[in-house]
Amino acid sequence: MSESAEAIEKFKNAILTENFDEFEASLSPDGDMTVNSSYLKQMVSQYKKEPETFDKLINLLYAQQSLLDQESNSLQSNELLSTNSPDQILNAGSFYLKKEDGFFSDNYVIGVRPHYIFVKANPDKAVIKIDGKKVYTTKTKEEVYKYGPALPGIYQVEGKKKYPYRTVTEKQEVNLLKESKISMSAQVDLPLTEVKDPKPLIQEVGKHAMFLALEGYSENPDVSRLSKLTGNDCKITEYGGITCGVLGFYVGKQRTYPITFKPGGLFYVGIEKTKNKSEDIYSQIHSNLESDSVFVYIYIPKENIIKGNTNLISLTIKRYSDTKELFFSSDGVLGQSNIMYNNVEEVKSSGVGDDMEWFPVQVNSKTDVVFK
Repeated sequence: MSESAEAIEKFKNAILTENFDEFEASLSPDGDMTVNSSYLKQMVSQYKKEPETFDKLINLLYAQQSLLDQESNSLQSNELLSTNSPDQILNAGSFYLKKEDGFFSDNYVIGVRPHYIFVKANPDKAVIKIDGKKVYTTKTKEEVYKYGPALPGIYQVEGKKKYPYRTVTEKQEVNLLKESKISMSAQVDLPLTEVKDPKPLIQEVGKHAMFLALEGYSENPDVSRLSKLTGNDCKITEYGGITCGVLGFYVGKQRTYPITFKPGGLFYVGIEKTKNKSEDIYSQIHSNLESDSVFVYIYIPKENIIKGNTNLISLTIKRYSDTKELFFSSDGVLGQSNIMYNNVEEVKSSGVGDDMEWFPVQVNSKTDVVFK
């Protein structure tokens, strides 16, 4: 067996028998790459899952042998030699047959081509980690960091950016095990978009819902204020109801299931939480208002109830697309429950408020509401 064929067979058998010491000994990585056993194990695992990929690699090595060793006569290489140019064959593959010139004779080893990962992070001062190890901190916006040279393998790329209200982390997996020229580099984009302070938006929605409840469930509602809160022209009808634009609805003691309560004391506003755990509450409320609506619960202190069978009401808030002002969309099942809750913890434990984020609100009057 020629020295070139012996190098290929040694490499091949080391992978088939999962002999990682022999596998490492058969390799001669290009450049400054160091061999890490964890990536060798990934390679063996990949070839076991995809034996046809391994067969193609061995076939490529024998085709390269035919071009490098003029004395060889490899039948395995015939198909590749007839369909590819010599340059294409010699430059193909993450692993390749490397001919090293010696003083007395040529030496053959299995070379490993360098692989690179180009990581683009949108913000500056973003921390980049590869396989859990910090490798770089970006200095400018949209900077591209070049990681490598690296062995073929599966890499976990992570970007982290600390903002005033939340640290944003994004992760991507990069597979550099595929046998193709293109796979020797990969581009990873990490937007790491800033998370804004949710408090102003929460307070905007919560206060609007609270003001609506305080007015709509008052014994003496202010029609002009209802007009502003609902975004419609509200008027008192001859029957004592209130009509807002083309919509007629009853408030306070005129409701089918009447609830009225006194303003004053500690209330709680519950805003529907995001079901997407990766999305912060600011983004969730903002996107819901842009595309649909936000569902809000209001817990009324039990002692504030003047009339009614429950102290938990719900409202739906929307935003006008042009003016961006909030308005009342519709109410849920208001006052139809017969449950009177002693505190907001009872609401949460009952399952009603499981999907809500609750915020304490100090109500001083119908027009004075303060988020605590």
